[in-house]
Amino acid sequence: MLSAAISFILTAGGVAFAGLRAYRRRFLSATRWFAVALLPAGLYLTGLFPLASTIGREFADWAGKLVLDPRVWTGIALLGVSAVLLVTTRWVGRRGSAVVEGAPERPAAAGPAPERP
Repeated sequence: MLSAAISFILTAGGVAFAGLRAYRRRFLSATRWFAVALLPAGLYLTGLFPLASTIGREFADWAGKLVLDPRVWTGIALLGVSAVLLVTTRWVGRRGSAVVEGAPERPAAAGPAPERP
């Protein structure tokens, strides 16, 4: 009940602000504000507010573990090492420095391409 009141108050306020922007002949800004103003009512009517609160709680739990759990820090370090290795290998591969020993060299080009009729 309270979430319905809050969402419709936010929507009404946003629509009023959009109307004020339209009154001042700023139609593009008014349209943007109107679109944003419809979001709270749409979230409430589709039942997505409980989902948003669940996501918020789970994010808070994750953030709490991030600070206190050394296992999470180890995972972050592994992700960082993985990212650095991927970027480094791509950079080295583009520079052409990664030459495999014993690999046959590429043949030189046979000359310019023939002209098309």
